[in-house]
Amino acid sequence: MTAEHPEQEKPLAPFDFTTILENLDGDVELLQELVSLFIEDAPNHLTALESGLRSNSNTDIQHHAHTLRGASSNVGAEQVRRMAHQLEGMGRNGDLTGAENLLTSLTEHFEAVKEFARTFNWSTLRD
Repeated sequence: MTAEHPEQEKPLAPFDFTTILENLDGDVELLQELVSLFIEDAPNHLTALESGLRSNSNTDIQHHAHTLRGASSNVGAEQVRRMAHQLEGMGRNGDLTGAENLLTSLTEHFEAVKEFARTFNWSTLRD
């Protein structure tokens, strides 16, 4: 980590706060509420995705991945959104090759998002 590479000095946040706060007119409290709801609801969809994989249900995978994609987009959890989008496409196309590994990665990223949100100092986003 050097002054020549400042991007290496601090890890990227799992949220795109800039864009989301612009969409919310800078309402940090609303963002916190949306993130809390996301963290509360996402595990239900992750569990449903796991069940969908076990039962080989493309419809369930597509549905729950789509819902998770939208929810993660609403809070700016971009990496989670990308992975959910991939799973949604797999379900839609009926090709679940690699879906189990992708779901494992998605779950790990969600856990990182959850931990970040739990420990983040939200007051740093207020003007």
